[in-house]
Amino acid sequence: MTPHLKNRESGQAAETTQPPMAAADAGSTPLRAPHRSRTQLALRRPVGLLVAPAACAAPLIPTLVRSLRRSTPPVGEPASPSAPPPGRPKSRSPEHGTRCAGAALPLSRPDPENTTVTNHLTATPPVAPVLEDTPAAQAGRWELPPSPSMVLDGSSSARPDPARVHSFLLRGHNHLPADRETAAILLAEDPQARVAARITHRHRELALTYLAVDHGIRQVLVVGCGYPQRPYAHRVIGRYGTARVVYADTDPVALTHARAVMNATPPGHTGFVLADLAQPATLAGVQAREILDFNRPIAVLLHHVLHLLPDPYNLVTQLKNMLASGSALSITHPTGDLHPRHVAAASAATAAGIPMWLRTREEVEAFCVGRRLAKGGTKPVSSWGHGNKATPGSGASSAAYAVTALKA
Repeated sequence: MTPHLKNRESGQAAETTQPPMAAADAGSTPLRAPHRSRTQLALRRPVGLLVAPAACAAPLIPTLVRSLRRSTPPVGEPASPSAPPPGRPKSRSPEHGTRCAGAALPLSRPDPENTTVTNHLTATPPVAPVLEDTPAAQAGRWELPPSPSMVLDGSSSARPDPARVHSFLLRGHNHLPADRETAAILLAEDPQARVAARITHRHRELALTYLAVDHGIRQVLVVGCGYPQRPYAHRVIGRYGTARVVYADTDPVALTHARAVMNATPPGHTGFVLADLAQPATLAGVQAREILDFNRPIAVLLHHVLHLLPDPYNLVTQLKNMLASGSALSITHPTGDLHPRHVAAASAATAAGIPMWLRTREEVEAFCVGRRLAKGGTKPVSSWGHGNKATPGSGASSAAYAVTALKA
């Protein structure tokens, strides 16, 4: 707008289209900026709020122009049949699959000559190959056929799972309604079950630190990793050197979750193997040997897994015979020797669908026959590694024995 200025000499209003600097150069009186009150200045402030988003979006304009140039073909040139239409994101390559939740699905384009439309929601899925008939070199997951405990059925989510119940007791996020109901039954019989689970979880870091510092072990085989929580085994061993760790479990869902949340680096030094303690040969299969050198010392962790088997002594013996000299065996096992409520909790868990076999101190030490016991032998988890003193605040909350055996 052209300002209306007041002429000082005549006192009349005159319209000028000449800029203020040009008027000053012509010899006229210098012009003053129009006076604005505080109210007018306050009314002008919101204008800056409207201009700010446009100024922030200015750096994005070149990026938008480049994307339009790539997606829009030149004038007079037909669009490439393989190029995506403008405005649609570029599809991923067939080997990567689509951007969907879950497993990656291969992309396929329909045949223009075939007019038959397949309904993928009602079509019969292809028949999966039978693993037992597939050679081990082609299967790539097991050296032996899977045991019955490794086969999943449709009711697996309706039954409580020991790993998921343990995750709930540690206040994790990997549990289902059936697991929470079972955990509620355990807590009703043993109100200190959460404290006992935390003490056992802290023992893993203590045992790994002892084996890494005092015995220089850098290789670990975690049997029954379940849904692990921090600190992870490869991180604890990695504090003292290059760690080579293999996590093994019978549940493919738990193993996939462990692989996703651990973010193990470098990936060549950490492996995840679907294996079963009921078949010890699967724990030392091809995949495990790609990470671990069984001719060197290995620490095997059997933490809260042996109580789920009725007679695991022969299995543990086979596993010990696979290890080289200088290897270690770390065991934590629930017991009923420390408090009567632990026996009641185990009976309630068995009735809820998780069979448990509690063992005495002598029965736990029987797993380590022919090995040298470290740190004073078999002790309650809260007392192991602390001499004759338990960890502060643990009291009688420890519900398991801990023992570490070394192979000469």
